[in-house]
Amino acid sequence: MQDINLIKAEIGSNIGRIFKEISGTGPQKLKIYIKEDMLIFRVRFYKVILFEQIKNTDEVLFENIREFLVKASEKKIEKYLTQYFNCEVSEFHFSFKARHEEALVTIIFNLDIENRLNTS
Repeated sequence: MQDINLIKAEIGSNIGRIFKEISGTGPQKLKIYIKEDMLIFRVRFYKVILFEQIKNTDEVLFENIREFLVKASEKKIEKYLTQYFNCEVSEFHFSFKARHEEALVTIIFNLDIENRLNTS
């Protein structure tokens, strides 16, 4: 049986690296939860002055940039987790709250990853 906290730390480190590759800055805080076939993480981002300036001057451009960053992150995170757990992602939900610079990400796999971790 693997230490679940070490697994979460490893996953968190790699997800943080992915965010840093895409946006130029890693998350300020990242908390991971694993329950049955779900991996949920809550991530708080650092405020990026450039994004704030774009948001204040052109809301449409800001939304387009945010959407691009979300999609790019989603693809890389899904690829990493598919390889890590050796299973497929069934659903990927990304909810971003700009006011708090925070996102809640829920990923559902095609098998019970919690059970797999507890038995390996």
